[in-house]
Amino acid sequence: MKFLWFGKDSVNEVLTHNGEDNLILKEGAHILNNCNNVTLTGRATVLESTKSDYLVINKRAKIQILNSGYIREISGNAKIGLIRSGVIGKISGNVKITTVNQGKIDYMKGKAKIGTFNQGSINFIDDRCVVGTCNNIKVLYLRNNASINTLINGEILAVCDKATINTIMQGEINYLLDSCKVSTLNQGHLGEVCDKSVIATANNGEVTSLRGNATINSLIDASITNKYGDYKILFDKNAKPEEEVVLLENQNEATTDDEVKVEVEKNDESSDEPTSEQEAVAPALQLEDETEEDK
Repeated sequence: MKFLWFGKDSVNEVLTHNGEDNLILKEGAHILNNCNNVTLTGRATVLESTKSDYLVINKRAKIQILNSGYIREISGNAKIGLIRSGVIGKISGNVKITTVNQGKIDYMKGKAKIGTFNQGSINFIDDRCVVGTCNNIKVLYLRNNASINTLINGEILAVCDKATINTIMQGEINYLLDSCKVSTLNQGHLGEVCDKSVIATANNGEVTSLRGNATINSLIDASITNKYGDYKILFDKNAKPEEEVVLLENQNEATTDDEVKVEVEKNDESSDEPTSEQEAVAPALQLEDETEEDK
């Protein structure tokens, strides 16, 4: 019987290990059930692993399907195809994991990559690590030059240094610090956007505070509650253009001048019209003039 590894390599012989401890596997294809303290190294391949505990996975070792289990450390150029449910202590080097359905990871560093993380948590994502798509994730710190391509939903305590999130579909991030960047905010909530952090496009969502030298390149329909410091908003869809503002100011000035002119004209007209006292004295003066003529 042949087993395929990611559709590329094929093996004719598979060794099955049930309840074995302290295994050191360096080559060949294996299936593990309830094994403890396993070392997977060299070019060894585990086609399927269930309820097994790994001390270390390194070099070019591979696991096709991890149904459940615990990995203390995985490094080198090791690969895992699918983690249905599992816990990993440390990931480093050039490790590649295609899909994590449910998992907990303590620490990622180096150039490790995860394609899709569906549910669970990663405490620290450092260096140049990449997580492609996060459907429902909790992250403490995204730091250094690490990146998340698409955050569909999740919670992140802080994005620091030069870390990047390309697209936020939904989710909550408490702090954007240093020179980190969010390319597109489609929906969600950002707490404190500080220092020299950048949001390229804010289509929708909420920002609690824009502080320091933080920048939003394009603000479409996102709301900002508080603004402090030397922040920059390069384009605001809902802001009035400068020409319109100047035009409105000129119109207001013209309206004020017209109102002043109308008041002056009214005052002039009222000064030309005879008052009630003048109307009463006028007939008397006319009678005096007629009497003098008769004399």
